[in-house]
Amino acid sequence: AAAARLARVAGFELRLVDAGGGLGIPYEPHEESLDLAGFGARLRALADGWAADPVTRRTRVLLEPGRFLVGPAGAYVARVVDRKSVEGTTVVVLDGGVHHLLRPALVGQEHRVRGLGRRSAAAASKGWPVTIAGPLCSGLDVFTAAAVMPVPEVGDLVAVLDAGAYGYTESMPFFLSHPVPAEVAIRDGRAALIRPRLEPAEWLERQLLPRWPAR
Repeated sequence: AAAARLARVAGFELRLVDAGGGLGIPYEPHEESLDLAGFGARLRALADGWAADPVTRRTRVLLEPGRFLVGPAGAYVARVVDRKSVEGTTVVVLDGGVHHLLRPALVGQEHRVRGLGRRSAAAASKGWPVTIAGPLCSGLDVFTAAAVMPVPEVGDLVAVLDAGAYGYTESMPFFLSHPVPAEVAIRDGRAALIRPRLEPAEWLERQLLPRWPAR
C-alpha cells in the first residue's frame, strides 16, 4: 500500500515490490507455525485488488522464504559432557556450543531443544527447567535458559532444533581451536555424511603444507 501511494504521487506504474525475508518459523514451544493456507488466501485477495488498479496491475511482489523452507529441516546435535546444579538451576553442558550455532547468542533468540537419550516413558513424561549450555568459557554460550524437559544424562544426545537456516554458515568455526562439526543429510530415511568433522590441525596441514617448499 505504501509503494502504491508513492507510485501515484510520483506518477509511475509500480512494477516491483521487494518484501525481503519475513516468513517466520516457531522457535519456542508456545509459538505456532505459519498458517500457509490462510497466508495464500490473503495474498490472493490482495492480488485481485492490485489487478484492478492501473498503478499496480502489473506489480510483482518478491518474498525471500528461505528460512521458512529450510529452518525446520535442520538440527544441531551435541553430546552431554557434564551436568551440574548452579544456584538451584540444573545446567547441562554439551560438547558443542554457540561457536557451531551462533544464532541464539547473536540475536538473543532461544531455540527449542529435545533430548535424544534413552529415557523411560515415565521419565519422558516429566519435565523440569533445564539450562542447556556449551563448553566455551563465555556466559554467552547458552542455547536455552529454561527448557522444560527430562534432565539429560551424561552421554545423551541433545538436539537444538530449527537450525537449518542459520547454522554453520553463521557461526565461528575453529573458535578456541574447537573442531568443525560434521554435517549429515537425511533423505528418504537414509543418512549420508556430506561434510566430515574437521580438526584444527587437519585444516592447518591442508592450508600450510602445500605452500612450504620441500627441503
